[in-house]
Amino acid sequence: SENGTGYTWNKNSRENKIIDWSNDWVTDYLCEGIYIEDEYSNEVWGISPKPARSCGEYIISHGFGYSEFEHYQNGIIGTMTAFVPMDENAKIYIIKLKNNTNKVRNISVYYYGEIVMGALRYQNMQYVSTYLKEDNEYLYAKNPYNRDFKDEIAYIKIFGGFNESYTGSREEFIGRGGNTERPSALYKNNLSNLTGSGMDPCLCEKVHVNLKPDEEKNLIVLLGEEDSFDKINSTLKKYENIDSAFNELEHVKSYW
Repeated sequence: SENGTGYTWNKNSRENKIIDWSNDWVTDYLCEGIYIEDEYSNEVWGISPKPARSCGEYIISHGFGYSEFEHYQNGIIGTMTAFVPMDENAKIYIIKLKNNTNKVRNISVYYYGEIVMGALRYQNMQYVSTYLKEDNEYLYAKNPYNRDFKDEIAYIKIFGGFNESYTGSREEFIGRGGNTERPSALYKNNLSNLTGSGMDPCLCEKVHVNLKPDEEKNLIVLLGEEDSFDKINSTLKKYENIDSAFNELEHVKSYW
């Protein structure tokens, strides 16, 4: 939506939602979002109006096959472009951050998604398990009780940052009595890398980015689902080169 909220599915939009959705057009509840945090001041905002709206203008434009969000906050120029590549089971966010000040800025970027891996979250959450693939450094989830999609592996990976940390626990990210506008995990140094079964599951990753004065850096947030680790590794290998995401975006634009 224009707020930056949405949901993600693969192969079947009802029976195999990856990230949950909200059918409430009044609240437009967030099930998936990207947060930006200034590590010095702990100020939190979003490049899109949700999950963490701040002051100032948001510029939202929807093109053929992509959506783009722009926002300026606290000396950081942020641009985020969301699209789906033609040949991969993935959704990509290209994030550009530029330091428009005369001092070094230390920034954290978070991706958060409420995982379903089925038709309805409340029916599937007890069957979803999360895991950390340490050799490739990504977080993934499986639901063996989704009869038609039991072999699918949902995963999240952010390229372009450093000192990655993860959590598969929605409780850890939001915190007791918290909410998605100001989740408690945003005020900690790193996520705990907690994964497993029997918890309220999510896919969440945090990376750090340092920006020198007037410096611009690009990050890629890659959310996908495949039925084998070999396919996941192939996709991740491709997008380790951030230029591949820009090339795919141009491919999508030209196709549509």
